[in-house]
Formats: sequence, C-alpha cells, structure tokens
Amino acid sequence: MEKILSYHDLDVDGNLIAETRSDFRKIRRNRAAAGYVDPIYLVVQEISRCYGGPEEGGWWYDVAVNVAVRKCYTWQSALRIMRELKEEYPQPKYSRGSVLGSGDYEFFICHCEENFPTETTERPHYE
Repeated sequence: MEKILSYHDLDVDGNLIAETRSDFRKIRRNRAAAGYVDPIYLVVQEISRCYGGPEEGGWWYDVAVNVAVRKCYTWQSALRIMRELKEEYPQPKYSRGSVLGSGDYEFFICHCEENFPTETTERPHYE
C-alpha cells in the first residue's frame, strides 16, 4: 500500500509531539475534550534541486516550496481532500535526483498553521 500521509507537529518549543496517526488523533481528542475544535491543514510541498556551485565538481541542494494548503475539520474530509491533492499534484516519472527529474511532491498533515513544513528561504553556503 502506498504511503499517503506524513504526520508531524511540533510544540511551541519545537519538540516533536505527533509523528504517527495515533499521536495526532490523541492530541485532537484531548483538545476536543477541552472544548477546542482545531482545523486540520493539508500541505503540499514541492521539493526540487538547484545548482549550488562549482566547488568540488559541483553540488546541488534541495529547495522546498509549499504549493498548496487546504483546511478542513474532520478526518473524512481530510482524506478526501488529500486524495484530490494527490491527483492534482502527481509524482513525476523521474525523481529530483535524476537528470530527467523535476520536483517531487510531499504531503503533510498539520493541526496548527505555525507547524507547516518549512520552505527554503536562502541558498546554502559551501564551506
């Protein structure tokens, strides 16, 4: 079976608090019991390669950009939307590591806007 979902969420200190589906559901149940209804965010991130420079024969680095964000409130709608996103952003025939490849897509589920996967904001420096 194809891996559909990646779960990750961080607390305010940056510690990993939800890595599996059961962790994620446990957090949502605890918050619902306290009277909160949190939205579920589905994030599609495109990861492509960029040329870093000629040092040591040339080097490349990954660039990540969030290309789609959807919000919903139930697991049923989250799964439906995730299937739609996987159809809208299919994996390319060749991965980003191939000469023929283009960007790959990764799919994330988050329960807080602050925990979206990070985008690449600057070019790494060769040392």
